[in-house]
Amino acid sequence: MHLRRIQQTGGASYIVTLPKEWVVDNRLKTGDAVVLNVQEDGTILIERQRGQKSDDREVVRVEDIQPERMFRKLVSLYMMARGNVELVTDERIGPRLRQTVRSAVRRLIGFEIVEETSNSIIIQDILNPSELSMPKSFRRMALLSLAMFNDSMTALRERDGSLAEDVVIRDDEVDRLHWLNCKQFNLLMIEPSLSASMNIRPLEAVHFRTASKYLERVADHGCRIAENVKGIGELGGSSASNIDALGTDVAAMLSDSTSAVLRRDFELANKVIEAMAGVTQARTKILKQIPRYRESAVGLAYIVESIERVASYSTDIAEVAIDLNSLGERK
Repeated sequence: MHLRRIQQTGGASYIVTLPKEWVVDNRLKTGDAVVLNVQEDGTILIERQRGQKSDDREVVRVEDIQPERMFRKLVSLYMMARGNVELVTDERIGPRLRQTVRSAVRRLIGFEIVEETSNSIIIQDILNPSELSMPKSFRRMALLSLAMFNDSMTALRERDGSLAEDVVIRDDEVDRLHWLNCKQFNLLMIEPSLSASMNIRPLEAVHFRTASKYLERVADHGCRIAENVKGIGELGGSSASNIDALGTDVAAMLSDSTSAVLRRDFELANKVIEAMAGVTQARTKILKQIPRYRESAVGLAYIVESIERVASYSTDIAEVAIDLNSLGERK
C-alpha cells in the first residue's frame, strides 16, 4: 500500500504523486496519459490509457507444440484476453499445424488471422468488448442449450438419428459463447475501467461467468443424451412416458432458471430449486424399470443420469439468479 498526501496546485486542482514502481511496471513516462475512473463506491481507479502500450503481443514458439495441443493453447490465450498473438517457429509451419490454427480461430468469436508467413501466424481479437455483452451471450447460450436438450429428448422419443447428430454439432456454438463469456470476464478483471462500456459490474460478471459454465455443462449432457439414442431399442409400458415426462419437467426447470438469471427473479429461482425433489423421485422410479430392457439398459441409465444432471445444473443457475437478485441493479 502506498500513502500519498493531497497537495493543492493553483486554485482549483489537487494533485497526488504516483509510485515509481507502478509507472515503471506499466512502461509509462513523463507526458503519458493515465485514465481516472470514479467507481460506484467512491474510489478512483487509475489505469494506463488503453492502446498506449505497444509491446503487448503474446509470442508463442510452436516448434514443440503438437497440433492436438495447439487448439487448447489458443483457447487459453483467447480466454485470458490476449488480443494480439503471434505464433512463430524457426522452421516452416507445417500444413497440419496451420490447419489446426485456422480451425481454432473459426471457433473463437472475434479472433482473426491478420497475417501469415512461412514461419509465423499473427492473430488479433477484433471484437469490441462492448459489442456483445455477457448477458446477451448468456441469453443466446440459454436458448441454444434448451433447444439442444429438447431436441435430444425428441430424438429419443422418435428414434431420430439425424436430429441426434444435429444436437451434437450444435455444441460447438455453445462452447464458442462460453469461451467469449470467459474472455469478457477476464478482460474486465484486467481492465476494470471497461465496466461502464460493457455495462456490467465486476460482481455481476462473476455470476454470469459462473452461470455460463453451468450452461456449457447442460449442453454437454444434451449431447450425451443424443449420443446414446442410437443404442436404445423400443421402450414399452410406462417407461417411455415416464422418461418423456421427466424430460419435459427438466426442460421447464432449465428455461425458468435462465429466465430467473436474466430477470433476477427471486420467486422463479426458488420454484426451480424446489422442483428438484420431484426430479429425484422420478429418476429413482425410472431406474427401477430400466433393467427389464437388457441391451438398452446401459444407454437408458446414461440418459436418465444426464437428464437429472441438467436438472441439477438448472438449480445451480437458479442460485446464481438469487445472488444477482441480492446484488441489485446497477445504480
